[in-house]
Amino acid sequence: MKEYFQFFRNYRKALILAPALVIIDVFCEIVQPKLMSKIVDLGVSQGRLSYVLQTGGLMLGLSLLAIAANVGNIYYSHMHL
Repeated sequence: MKEYFQFFRNYRKALILAPALVIIDVFCEIVQPKLMSKIVDLGVSQGRLSYVLQTGGLMLGLSLLAIAANVGNIYYSHMHL
């Protein structure tokens, strides 16, 4: 078993970062539909344009974070093998 751990020692950073970046990506993707439903329920139906713009900006930020996490995951999953 120690032989396996010695092999993984060189890839410790990738073994930690790749799954963490996947979790960040999945979280960002899961939150998006909930935010969209809040835009419709609280923003559009009540005519609150500021809420729509604020929540839309948050969704845009989460999308950019998801893209960055996905690119990082691809980098650490494939480039370091």
